[in-house]
Amino acid sequence: MKEYPNNIFLKFRMASLYIVSIPSAKDEEEAKVILNKSIDLFEESAKSSKIEISEVSKYSLSSLYSMNEDFKKAEDVLLSLPKITVDRDDMLVGLYINQNKKDEAIELLRTLTYKKLSSLKMSLDSYISLFAQDKDYDIAKEVLKLQDKLVDIFQVSSIYGVSNNLMYGELYAKEKNIKKTLDYIEKLLECYEMDFNFEKYLLFNKIELNSGVHSKAYILVSLKKLLLDDKYSFLREDKRFDEILNKLYRMCNQHI
Repeated sequence: MKEYPNNIFLKFRMASLYIVSIPSAKDEEEAKVILNKSIDLFEESAKSSKIEISEVSKYSLSSLYSMNEDFKKAEDVLLSLPKITVDRDDMLVGLYINQNKKDEAIELLRTLTYKKLSSLKMSLDSYISLFAQDKDYDIAKEVLKLQDKLVDIFQVSSIYGVSNNLMYGELYAKEKNIKKTLDYIEKLLECYEMDFNFEKYLLFNKIELNSGVHSKAYILVSLKKLLLDDKYSFLREDKRFDEILNKLYRMCNQHI
């Protein structure tokens, strides 16, 4: 960065790396510093004359502003992006098929299908958050069951199993249901044994996942922070919770 201070693409890449490193921060203060560094760099790369870099930077900024609870900035940066009504790639797939360009069509279809699956899951996540805010926990869990079906249909439990089990655990924690909360924390630990890649997947076998998020290390770091969160304080006198914590620390030591 010091050698190439005006290189926008380098700033974009560094901002992306900072995002990936946030879960590894030793405490909230360090995480905040990393978050703000990423924001500063994405604000610079958002000015890029290259549309792709600029738009991805703005999408990233929206998420980071939200993490910083700067919701007005998050909204403003999203509203600055063009609203796309037709995805060019949808039309390209049909064009490639008509030209018998099988490899190009399949490659594009993989990306499109994964993008749409991720988008649908994100929409369901938003429903769950809204129902949970209104304390409609039963309805939130019904939406989570829909997510479970989606995950089963596309056989992507190793990719989305972590977030689904996490949300179940958080909902039961809000209800102070000790048994169910611990059940889903244990399921989170089981996710550690999964393969975080698409090598054996029917539709997504050549898509590369973000190793900073879809990895064993990320699960361990996230679980450690999660279990020390005050929302789980009602579990700390439970013997089963202690056993889970001990298992988690053993896993962390083995991973080092």
